[in-house]
Amino acid sequence: MFEVGELDLISCVICGKAFVGAKGGSPFCPSCQDEGMRLYLLLRAMLRDFPSLKLSVRDAAEILDVPEEVVKALFVWDYPPLAAQGRDVCPMCGDPSPLGWLCDKCKAYVRHRMVMEDH
Repeated sequence: MFEVGELDLISCVICGKAFVGAKGGSPFCPSCQDEGMRLYLLLRAMLRDFPSLKLSVRDAAEILDVPEEVVKALFVWDYPPLAAQGRDVCPMCGDPSPLGWLCDKCKAYVRHRMVMEDH
């Protein structure tokens, strides 16, 4: 017999639409799921490529051009571990990049944005 976990009415953090989803599951509605994954991969790449950055939620939200609530949701929700496998493109621009790291052009953009915000 197949068991269904607890379901909840969730408000998508990207578009605000209400949808039924598993309790503790994705904060993104089915329509925004791909965008949520793209933002997650981009945030993960930024944190990995710039480990010395003290990136705040506000900084990340400004760089990603999303509300702070979306960035907070990206930290809270655990993505499936295999979700990022097979993605050898930069999560920011889509250009080829080994292991889904930021490409040189996007690294320069993030560096520039962080320098601009410091002044």
